Amino acid sequence: MIVKEAPRGSNTVGLLQYLYGPGKGEERGGTVHVDPRTIASWDRLHGVHKPVRLANGGQSVRDMAKVIDLPARLAGRSTTNRTGHIVIANHRDDPFLTDTQWAEIADAVMRRAGLWTGPDDASAVRWLATRHDDTSIHITYSRVREDGTDVGYINYTAAWQELRHEFEQQLGLTPTGSADGTSRRPYGQAEASRAKVERHQPGGDPQAQPDTAQLRHWCTVIAVEAEHESAFVVRLRDAGITVAEHQDDHGGIVDYRVGIRTDSAGSPVLYQLSKLAPDLRLDLLRANWQETDSSARTAGLDTVLAHVEGVAATAPEAVSGDEFAAVAQGARELLHATAAYVDLASARAAAEAAERASRLAGYAPIIPSTGGGPVAQMARDLRTSAGILLRSNTGEHDRRDDAAARIVIAVASVLVQIEAWHELADRRAAANAALNAREHLLTARQALMDETRPTPDAFRPGRGGTTRRVDTSTPQPQDGYRRR
Repeated sequence: MIVKEAPRGSNTVGLLQYLYGPGKGEERGGTVHVDPRTIASWDRLHGVHKPVRLANGGQSVRDMAKVIDLPARLAGRSTTNRTGHIVIANHRDDPFLTDTQWAEIADAVMRRAGLWTGPDDASAVRWLATRHDDTSIHITYSRVREDGTDVGYINYTAAWQELRHEFEQQLGLTPTGSADGTSRRPYGQAEASRAKVERHQPGGDPQAQPDTAQLRHWCTVIAVEAEHESAFVVRLRDAGITVAEHQDDHGGIVDYRVGIRTDSAGSPVLYQLSKLAPDLRLDLLRANWQETDSSARTAGLDTVLAHVEGVAATAPEAVSGDEFAAVAQGARELLHATAAYVDLASARAAAEAAERASRLAGYAPIIPSTGGGPVAQMARDLRTSAGILLRSNTGEHDRRDDAAARIVIAVASVLVQIEAWHELADRRAAANAALNAREHLLTARQALMDETRPTPDAFRPGRGGTTRRVDTSTPQPQDGYRRR
């Protein structure tokens, strides 16, 4: 379950008009609102808080907004920019919740945040919980309390953390993790909406992903394949990814900024490389390039299969945090390499799903270990296999061949171990991420074994060097990137 404070509305009328209206529709990056209704309220009289039907067939929410804003008006305060908005959402595969269950969740959310303790609370805020689809509700509230005081600062993340876990266990919902820094950075609203529009428009790409997801995948793939930093930058640009240096005060390069799109003014939209994923931090990449085993450059797929199947068959019961981080980093790189090799959307989805499974609370990228022991060797074998797989990827192999299917199954077996390690440490969200990644891989394996050759559904960076497209079509690679 996700519980988050959404951007505040400039006024209550505007937010309520959207929540109780028809919605934007998926073709515009939004959702279709079905039977918008109030399911809970601060006064427990949610049945009376509903839009007024107009003679022309429309509706008005102004009376509802006036009731919500009344404490601010009585205190002589402006109602502009004092409208709070909370979103509570479940995973699309979670059990269907009734209005009564959602109302219980809304009550708990407002109580835990200290915004309301019941209908007789003299210092509470006024709020309404709206439902217009199967998987989420929205809470509209005034940031001025009944006694005329402002809500002030509230650490909502801490307030709702245990609440989410309680309802996930009680209602059998998809587990989410703690606020421990292991989840990926949230997608920006613009890039998320742009990807959603592309998935639903006629002739669009049904597997379209936000720009940062594309960049995370391809920057990881190219970093694993490159032998050194200059080759990494050259291959990024050859693949149509814009690259800009981020220098310190002395002119030294401390990071890169990358992008695959320009804004309406023609300027590139860039993202800091280290913010795409912790493993893409430049000092870690440099250490990885120095540590790469040169003898592996001439190895082939037989070596990959031997390494990965060997790792899958090795199951130490206890690993240290550093050992786990090294193995998880290798597994992450191998997943992205596998996705590039088999060229299937389900494999790319596995790599994206496993991002959280590759990190620990308080995670910081570690320098690759050169020590002994079975776990350290597992980590080295995984990272070596990723590089070999990408260097073997000339684009001319048959995705249905036995080697590709065996690699996918072996990587899925490695994810079983990672899931088990997370389960033993009670990291439920990370374990669930590994499980989801494994399910995506099994879907990829089924596609590989299909008697009918699957249609290529490549998801690759596009053309353009430092000048980038502004339309939302799926980017395509330069021929030289995959066949050099």
